Amino acid sequence: MLADLPDHRVPRLAARLRPRRGRVVGAGEEGLGRFRGPSHPPHRAVGGQRDQRTPAGRPASVAAGRYWPVAPARLAPQGDRGGARLTRDPTRPGPAGTLPTRAALGLSEIIRPRSTVSQTSQTTSDVENGEIEYPILPVLADRWSPRAYLPVDIDQSKLNSAFEAARWSPSWANNQPWAYVVGRRGSGTFDTIVDTLVDFNQGWASKASALILTIALTHDGDGQPRPTALYDLGQSVAHFTVQAHAEGLSVRQMGGFHADRARASFGLDDHEQPVSVIAVGTVDPEGPRASKPRTRKPQRSFLRG
Repeated sequence: MLADLPDHRVPRLAARLRPRRGRVVGAGEEGLGRFRGPSHPPHRAVGGQRDQRTPAGRPASVAAGRYWPVAPARLAPQGDRGGARLTRDPTRPGPAGTLPTRAALGLSEIIRPRSTVSQTSQTTSDVENGEIEYPILPVLADRWSPRAYLPVDIDQSKLNSAFEAARWSPSWANNQPWAYVVGRRGSGTFDTIVDTLVDFNQGWASKASALILTIALTHDGDGQPRPTALYDLGQSVAHFTVQAHAEGLSVRQMGGFHADRARASFGLDDHEQPVSVIAVGTVDPEGPRASKPRTRKPQRSFLRG
């Protein structure tokens, strides 16, 4: 039905089809009562924190357009407004009987962070200077890998959340072929991991709040090889890294360590391959930062076909 309507009619009809939100008042022992809906129409606020809600009851982060829609859609530039209007793409209709995501959420615009996204096409020099070619989530655009940490403890719950993200990362056949050796600052495990690092990394990583040895489980319980174990471990570490940054922690990956020393220190067998060490902690604001912006190759350098 919505696919046959012009774009300007979609939000209006979607608002009528959207389930009413409210609460039951005057309920008796059987839980029956009157339904009280919202006292005002949906509000399309674009500010607030992630844990706040708009008057319509939606998370402010959703109302602000901080999450990308999943329904077939296209972004139409809106000049210098700092955003782009989301409209249905008539060449890619959604499943029959479903609402476009814009209508379902009541979104009219997607707000992009001005600090990381340019509204104009960018040149190679822009990319080399640390600019973002296309819109990405702020947690990805803002992430960086420091070498200067404060020698302090970190909140265990934040570390747990980062590992929860690692736990829920995808893997081939859901094998989840990864393991982590976690050393908190001041523990024997921490000191053992420090001893596995090359001299240069020992100099700065010893101030981190936690050091984590990542391990790929290259074979299953029957001794059969898992060809994607390293790939899957990488996805798990990436999920950990992004969640840790969202929690306010700083993370740096290290390949400069002695794998044979790590294998001997932690009794790893031939099917447990140590791959990297992760430093986690609180960045030292007085410490040195990279003298130049982060750089990445432009997309055209690695996209083929």
